[in-house]
Amino acid sequence: NGFKGIGVKPAIVANCATIPHDPEEIARVDPLNNDIPYDWSLIHR
Repeated sequence: NGFKGIGVKPAIVANCATIPHDPEEIARVDPLNNDIPYDWSLIHR
């Protein structure tokens, strides 16, 4: 799971799961160096 806040005010992300968390179900990857084609940099408009 990855989240990027792009506003000027603080934000809260709440993950309200309906099943218990199992750490064996997740594959951790480096968000800045992996095969997921996503640009984490901010674009100021």
